[in-house]
Amino acid sequence: MSVLGTDALHVIDVTTTAAVDALARDILDPGREHAVVCATLPTWSSEPLIDLAGLRGALPSDAHLYLMATGDRSWELTDLLPPRLDVYGGAIRIWWPFGEEVADPSAHPLFFVHRTGESAEVIRKVTAAFGRGGAPADAPEPGTELGGVVTRVLGAGAELTLAGGYRAFAHRSHLTELAGLDPDQVVRLGQGVRVRVGDGTAQTGRIQASLLPFEPDGWARLTEQYREGMVVEGLVDGLRNFGAFVEIFPGITGLVPSRSISHEWVSHAEDFLEVGERIAVQIIRLTPAEERIELSIVDVPEGAEPERPASIYPEGPPWLPPMRKTPPPEAEPEPEPEQEAEEMASAGEAEAEALERAITDGRELQGQVGALFAGAERRIEELRAEAAHVRRILERDLVEARLRVLEFADTETKALAGSAEAALAGARRELDDLRERLAAAEQDRLKLVERLQLERGRARDEGRRTERLTKELRAERARGDRLENTDVERDPGTHFVAEVRASWKRQTTAADRERYPWLDPVLGPAFLGSLDRVEGIGRDRVVEACAHVVSGRAADIPGAIVHARTTAPEFSCAGFTHSRIWGVTRNPWNPDFAVGGSSGGSGAALASGTATLASGSDIGGSIRIPAAYNGVVGFKPPYGRVPQEAPFNLDVYCHCGPMARTVADCALFENALAGPHPHDHASLRPKLELPARPEPAAGLRWRCRSTSATGRSTPTWPRPRWPPPRRCARRASRWTRSTYTCRATPSSRRAQSTSGSCSRPGWRRPRPSTASS
Repeated sequence: MSVLGTDALHVIDVTTTAAVDALARDILDPGREHAVVCATLPTWSSEPLIDLAGLRGALPSDAHLYLMATGDRSWELTDLLPPRLDVYGGAIRIWWPFGEEVADPSAHPLFFVHRTGESAEVIRKVTAAFGRGGAPADAPEPGTELGGVVTRVLGAGAELTLAGGYRAFAHRSHLTELAGLDPDQVVRLGQGVRVRVGDGTAQTGRIQASLLPFEPDGWARLTEQYREGMVVEGLVDGLRNFGAFVEIFPGITGLVPSRSISHEWVSHAEDFLEVGERIAVQIIRLTPAEERIELSIVDVPEGAEPERPASIYPEGPPWLPPMRKTPPPEAEPEPEPEQEAEEMASAGEAEAEALERAITDGRELQGQVGALFAGAERRIEELRAEAAHVRRILERDLVEARLRVLEFADTETKALAGSAEAALAGARRELDDLRERLAAAEQDRLKLVERLQLERGRARDEGRRTERLTKELRAERARGDRLENTDVERDPGTHFVAEVRASWKRQTTAADRERYPWLDPVLGPAFLGSLDRVEGIGRDRVVEACAHVVSGRAADIPGAIVHARTTAPEFSCAGFTHSRIWGVTRNPWNPDFAVGGSSGGSGAALASGTATLASGSDIGGSIRIPAAYNGVVGFKPPYGRVPQEAPFNLDVYCHCGPMARTVADCALFENALAGPHPHDHASLRPKLELPARPEPAAGLRWRCRSTSATGRSTPTWPRPRWPPPRRCARRASRWTRSTYTCRATPSSRRAQSTSGSCSRPGWRRPRPSTASS
């Protein structure tokens, strides 16, 4: 075959130095996953002795096939490759992927072709080396989970031997999901692993495998190997103002606070540490539930040896390689004693000769010691080589032992499979019996289905009948509604009655309708006209009240009849009651005096006798001031006692309360107002009922103290009297703003005292009410 036809066969000709360099780079590529095959021309022939077409057909499609003549190009390739990894004249070489490690020449097969008749035999050997062109015929199905042993660790991944003798290869991306780790940091030679078979096979005939489905959780592996108080090694991952993050397991970092970096003051962590620096730290606190780790550098005991770094998989290598110890610095040669010799020469020839002999003896002794150290170093190197050889032997023995264990497990698995087949046969017999029973049950089911269909037919007939009756009822109701709407449109009274009836239906339940049935109301001649003249009350509230009256429910609803609205100052936030709209509100006791505010209209109505009960709102005295000015009773309830509408229920200072002419009426009104309400989430529960009659004051001692706005105090009387003494009235008339506080103390229990405020007309002189004040 002519070499000129290699392009059609996808064969790369190596005829130049650049082509040799490209071939060497392809062979030495650490990330290579394909095989490289090179066939050579003998020196005495211009054509290859092997059938290139047959060889290309025997190789996998991803394999690279080169053709090179023996001579200068082969010698150039020899210089670029490791020892004994070159190819000879008239031979074929296969280079498997070997990563960054020094390759073993015996692992890469070399086939010699002496004449053209040996072409078919050599191609057969090459095919056998590639696993007969692919995976074995009985290779496990993709997705099968098998046990295996790591037989070789490469830069591109790891070679495995699976149960059953299958050769497999796991790429570095299928060893772990953690980034930045080399294969030798994840697995090691002789390690037992569990893998999942992947789709397809490598071009070298090895099965693709993956360890990722069985990779343990990082936090679980960390807690298995580390505990609090351990000294471990880690890499500085980041520096912050508050400390440093140290990676003690791949993907898991702990925090070293600034106070734990050094005994000195640490303002910037970068002054003490560098990113990527390998340091020893102590685990202070380990909380896997919160995924937090606290570390410390200053707490590491002096001279403490760090624990072995954790491994990704059980029995795996440490994720951090061992630290290389820096050899101690060599002793500097002693300086030549030139100056000392000159000084000795001046002292005398005898002393100089003795000194020279001592120096000569010292140099001889130094040479002997150096020779001894050199011999010791050579011996150490020999021992290291022997230890490495023993280690390789032990690793090979370990691999063979694990492979024998896998073969034994495979044999046991086959035996169990035979037992399982026998059990499966018994299960099949039981299944046939169950099928017969199922056939009988199916006959019974068919009978039940027939009966069910008959019942369903009857139910459908009843449903149709019910649906027909429902449609007739709906039509009747629609006809009644049309007639009712027609009447409503014609008569406003009928329209109002319809609104009241709708409100009655909306507010009552079925039980309420039986207790409070609907009764057709009779409307007066001026009732409808009065609805248009109502101000401040919505029509829906009027309709709601009419619905209660018509059904007789109004008698059972607690409440009061509102018959008047009193005046208040603008914004209802003042101590007087007059405005530009309603003018000045006069005091019923004396029109020259004021009524206070802001609920002054309510106080005046109570004092004049036009109302029995009144309501007010108090922030800074809007109930209490009118009560004092008008001689009535006012009560500001605590926050949450009387419910209010939002957003006024959120004000902890403004409270609505009762006003009355007597204390009993005020308590009665407070009991009607107080209590929880669904519209006010701040209303207190349960409802607090005030007693209709307060407890008697017998056994209580009273004392009264008066404090003016200027801070002056009056003498304390043993018991207040009403009306007050004349001298007290005269003194009180001279004070413009005075507050009288009465304190009642039980004679038997002084610790349980109550306090309150009381005001009476005549105790203070009210200021005249004018339009300008």
